[in-house]
Amino acid sequence: MASRNYTKSRFRLTDPLISFLGIGAVLSIASLVAYHLLLDKEWINTRLSEATVTGTEAFIRLLGYSMFREGTVLGLEGTIGLKVGPPCNGLGLFVLFSIFVMAFPGPAKHKLWFIPSGLLLLYVLNVMRVFALCLLLLHHPDWLAFNHSYTFTVTMYFIVLLLWMTWINRWSRSLKHAPSS
Repeated sequence: MASRNYTKSRFRLTDPLISFLGIGAVLSIASLVAYHLLLDKEWINTRLSEATVTGTEAFIRLLGYSMFREGTVLGLEGTIGLKVGPPCNGLGLFVLFSIFVMAFPGPAKHKLWFIPSGLLLLYVLNVMRVFALCLLLLHHPDWLAFNHSYTFTVTMYFIVLLLWMTWINRWSRSLKHAPSS
């Protein structure tokens, strides 16, 4: 009769997955506590929404469209405009992306440039997303709700996934040094 090799546990505290989940959980809780208890979330959301609208306004003007802006509402002439608020200013995506990269193993020197670069890319893509929504509102207003809720949301999260995969494949130590099974 063959002997069976039983191990006490599949996971050790030093396993990269456990480390990632633990660090990710701590950073997530810390960001939620900071956002809801310590920071002025109205100020953060307003500034980020204004920055998104300002970037979108510059992009619209660069492309030569007639537009209007009032605070965090902007639109192409002939529409009622769009309000960019907390769900659409990108803050949630920025935090999610940053926490993942901070929690996943990799050299700090690369994290120091990869996170800001990724945030800049996400910001620019969010500006382009708001512009695309403005175009939809002008040309196909009946398509706006679906594309806002699904198409662009899935697209932005897919881009975050691609950034994470880039981080894992290029700079993460855990996969390069993982034992073979």
